[in-house]
Amino acid sequence: MKKLIQIFLTVRPINVLVSIIYSYLAYWYIGKENLGLYFAMATGFGLAAGNIINDIYDWKSDDINKAYKARLYKIIGVKNAKIVYAFFTLLSVISAILSFQVAIIIVTLLANILLYLYGKYGKYWGFLGNYTVAFLSALCIASPLITERNIVANKFEILSMLTFIAFAYSFMREWVKDFEDLKGDIRMGAKTGVIRMGVKRSYTLLRVYAYFLGILLLYIPLVYKNYFYFIWLLLYIPILYYFLGRYSKRKMKLISSLLKVLFLSGLIVYFV
Repeated sequence: MKKLIQIFLTVRPINVLVSIIYSYLAYWYIGKENLGLYFAMATGFGLAAGNIINDIYDWKSDDINKAYKARLYKIIGVKNAKIVYAFFTLLSVISAILSFQVAIIIVTLLANILLYLYGKYGKYWGFLGNYTVAFLSALCIASPLITERNIVANKFEILSMLTFIAFAYSFMREWVKDFEDLKGDIRMGAKTGVIRMGVKRSYTLLRVYAYFLGILLLYIPLVYKNYFYFIWLLLYIPILYYFLGRYSKRKMKLISSLLKVLFLSGLIVYFV
C-alpha cells in the first residue's frame, strides 16, 4: 500500500486535480458540460504523463533540489516509467477523441507534444520554457475560446481574463522555480532563463514583472466594473512585500507557495 501511495504521489495529484477542475469548469461555464468532462480527462492524463517524463529527464537536477521526493522512475525503473507515460498519453488522446470534436483533439495533441518537448528539452530553452508551461496552464481555461463559437460576450470576457491571469501567475511561478532549482540546474548543465541572464539581473527583471503585474491586477476590476476582482490584488500584496529587498532562496519558496494559492483563487470567479 505504501508503494502504491508513493507511485500515486509521483504524478503530482493535487496539480493534476486543479488542472482537471479548471478544464471542466471552463466548458461548464459556457454550458458544454459533456465536452468539459472529456477535455478534463484529456488534461488530467496528459499532465500526469508530462510530470512523469519531466521527472525522467530532470533527474540530475532533482537529485540535488528535491532528493527527498519520490519519483516514478526510481520506484519502477526508467523503462517502466516510460511505458506508464505512453499509457497516460494514450488515455489523454482517447479521451479527446471521445469528445468527437476535432478542435479538442487538436488542442490535446498540441498540449501532449509540448509537454513531452518541455520535459525533455525545456531546461535548455531559457525563458521560452517558462512561456511554454504558462501557455499550457492557460490552455486549460482558454480551450473553449479556441474550440467553441458563439460564446456569450460576457462569458468570453471572463474566460479571457482568467486565461490571462493563469498565464501571468504560471509564468511567474516557473520563473521563481528556476531560482529554487538553480543549484541542481547548474549541475545538469541546464540553460534556464535565470542561468542565461544571471541571478542578479534575472531577479531585478522578475521584480519589475511582479510590480507590473500588480498594476494590471489593479486595472482589472476597473475594466470589468466588478470590485470583487480586487480580491486578486489583495491576495497579491504579500508577494509584492516579499519582493522588497534582496534575493534569497527562502523568499522564492514563500512566493512559489503564495502563487499556488493565487492560482486556485481563480475558481471563485465562476460562482460570483
